[in-house]
Amino acid sequence: MRPTGAPDVCGVTVDAPLRRTEMGPGSRLPRWAGIARFVEHGLTPSGGPQAHVRAGRLISVMTLMGVAYEAALLVATSDRSRTEAAVLVGLAAVAAAIPFLPWQRWPAWVMSLPAIVGVGLLTLGNGAAEGELAHDMPLFGLVFTYAALVLSPAWSVWLAALALAGLGVAVGAGHQSERVLELAGSIAIFAFCSMLAATSTDLHRRHGIHLAALHTGLADLVAARDEAEAAGIVGRLATSLLHCDGALVAIREAAGSPILVGRGGHGLDGDYAQIRVDIDEEQSGAGVAVRTGQAVWIGDARTSPYISRRIVTAVSASSALFLPLNGPSNRLGAIALWWTAPAREPDEFADHAVHLLTTQAGLVLARLREVARLDHASLTDPLTGIANRRAFEAGMDATEPGALLVVIDLDAFKGLNDSQGHPAGDRVLRRFARTLAASTRGGDLTARIGGDEFAVVVHRGNDHAAATITARLRSLWGDAEAVGFSFGHAVRQPGESVGDWIQRADRDLYRVKRSRPAPPGPLPPTVNSDHAV
Repeated sequence: MRPTGAPDVCGVTVDAPLRRTEMGPGSRLPRWAGIARFVEHGLTPSGGPQAHVRAGRLISVMTLMGVAYEAALLVATSDRSRTEAAVLVGLAAVAAAIPFLPWQRWPAWVMSLPAIVGVGLLTLGNGAAEGELAHDMPLFGLVFTYAALVLSPAWSVWLAALALAGLGVAVGAGHQSERVLELAGSIAIFAFCSMLAATSTDLHRRHGIHLAALHTGLADLVAARDEAEAAGIVGRLATSLLHCDGALVAIREAAGSPILVGRGGHGLDGDYAQIRVDIDEEQSGAGVAVRTGQAVWIGDARTSPYISRRIVTAVSASSALFLPLNGPSNRLGAIALWWTAPAREPDEFADHAVHLLTTQAGLVLARLREVARLDHASLTDPLTGIANRRAFEAGMDATEPGALLVVIDLDAFKGLNDSQGHPAGDRVLRRFARTLAASTRGGDLTARIGGDEFAVVVHRGNDHAAATITARLRSLWGDAEAVGFSFGHAVRQPGESVGDWIQRADRDLYRVKRSRPAPPGPLPPTVNSDHAV
């Protein structure tokens, strides 16, 4: 991941921006792309039932090729055996029937049987019985080609060992005495080439699986409803792509803020929102990633000053990687990934995959943040900062019988507006809203529902709860503004509509107002300001 000449300071590698591959407009797949697709779909157990079917077809083709080769040898020799010809005809018939077998129903280990049987027939049949193994070396090529395309790299080694053991049996039986060293060397070379091809095929296949998972995950990411859900998807995708043990997605608390707040991830227990990092105060890889827009690799997390000792201990991190999250116009935050065992820097394929992930994640998170901002604005009273009428109505619709509604109306507010002006009235409304919010619990809904009308919705309450709220409000509010308040309340009854419930609370409010003496007139204008409150 580190480009040539990249600085390595204090164990931290600051990379160039993550690489990407551009395909020009004239780029085309080669003509042999059909073979690549055949391999890419997967012939190993990870490929699933359809991969088993494709493996069966491959076995059929290779068996027919082997039969054709043996038939050519039979024709070329002067000693023609009717028995051998009949065997070849039988093998051709078997090869033609192989594709129609129920491969999709059979377990994965069945895929290894054709290679084992092929090696056994060649070494024990032709070698031990007839001593003509040298003539059949091209057939070994077919067997090891099958192993390269279908089986894992380790199978090439096991088949080579089986072939060499069979060769030893043939030599011991006295039938295979010529060119033994050449045969053994050829088997070893076949096995080595097969293992290299199988390794490349397996790597290509795993890359295809990762890309498929990435595309599926990105579709889920685009459909995420909020930052926490999107951050969780990003964390799971990142840990899957890079085979790390955990991930944390941290985003700026607000635009331009140096505080990064955890929004989600993978591999950590607890509330991600409790994780906060001040990149101006703390030296961290996340801060470097956010400031520079570059990936930060930490090979030894236990000694690097760019990762907190507390974090290293909490997640047992040995290596770490920090990736920037870039929005359309600014850097939103960073992704922190860690490995509990020492790890190597991600390879080029992981570079491309992670670049795609972080690019899409930044765009999605920026969109979700803007949507959340607009949603909050649509549900917030712009003057007081508490919930507005729309949020109040939505909260009321979500309540059940037993919920408590407290409606509050300011006394003598119109007189204050007339005598001291609207700035003074706005100041009183803002202060009252703050006081009312401080008088309620965190789960209660506090809203301004009209000019000088407020409401509190408690999901489970009674007359005592209403008295507690208003007593706390009266204690905090006092009468410094020469504006008092009246309140009414009602507990929602089973089967009662929201409209009837509100009307009962309003009637209780009007009853209280009628039972009170007229409030004193407002004070004359004062030189008070909102900052003095």
